[in-house]
Amino acid sequence: MKKAFKLISMAFIALTVSAGFVACSSDDDDQPESGSGINQELATPTYEADAALYNITSANSDYRSIELTAAGNYVVVMDYGYYGAPARKAGVFRKSAIVSSRAYNNGIIEGTFTKTGDNTYNLKGFGTITVTGNGGTAVDLDITLEDGTDVNVTAARKNQKPDSMMTNNLCRTWEFERLRYTIKINNRVMFDKEVDVNNMRELYLALANAGALDDDEEIDWDDFEEEMEYMAERVIFTKAGTYLVEYRNSSLAISTWSWINENAGTLRYSWDYDDMEDDDYAGNVVVSFPGNNRMKIAESYYDYDDEDGESYNETITWTLKQA
Repeated sequence: MKKAFKLISMAFIALTVSAGFVACSSDDDDQPESGSGINQELATPTYEADAALYNITSANSDYRSIELTAAGNYVVVMDYGYYGAPARKAGVFRKSAIVSSRAYNNGIIEGTFTKTGDNTYNLKGFGTITVTGNGGTAVDLDITLEDGTDVNVTAARKNQKPDSMMTNNLCRTWEFERLRYTIKINNRVMFDKEVDVNNMRELYLALANAGALDDDEEIDWDDFEEEMEYMAERVIFTKAGTYLVEYRNSSLAISTWSWINENAGTLRYSWDYDDMEDDDYAGNVVVSFPGNNRMKIAESYYDYDDEDGESYNETITWTLKQA
């Protein structure tokens, strides 16, 4: 029990300071616990037919990619935007090295768009783009920036993941609503608490009442409260394999995802675009769609102590609502 409380305490620090899941395991074969099994189909997003990721192919372009999402968001990655492995292990919503500040335009620009004509889009805060092509993957992008500058680039449209209920449900914009934190020892529930993401103090107090926060660990709520700005606030999934996380301080992190077992809702993410299999930078989660425009994402940590024969499992489950 003492060991369990120690790990709960450490996980809560990771949860608040790093704004994400524990996302590590002593056994590479471990999988997150299964989802609810309840998956209700959601309404089609407004810009489903317009969703596309355009990888820029022009030499010496200032842009690496421009993506339009089904929910009406755009993501522009500048050529100097950072793609690569993070400096440390990160959960699916944990702040990693692939983070830039939207305020300082450090490589990632994100906002909303509207369609203003045939293949013409107004990207709020960026400019307008018109997409032309012959029906293949190669296209031209005519860009007029907000300052009136005209830019023309060539691009390749990335193939989208095939339509399915699970993919169509996932690929939209989501806002974080609730968090549930569960810990089990030998499959016995030792702690289980769900809170609104705007009331993390309730979780903190529940952990304290459970004896998980010892005085000698110097855990102070004021310190956690200051770190709340680094918690994930919104996430965008797209059929091009992009997922982008916005934190409360408006910083952005961008990475990639794919299905492991779509029927079971098992999804794999990686903070390294070039390697989905490296467990140092990738992990698995389980998603489900219980209806009412909600999604649940669960990620688990597993361990087994050979010395005392105890199994340990902690799971963090986020509830998100469609933005």
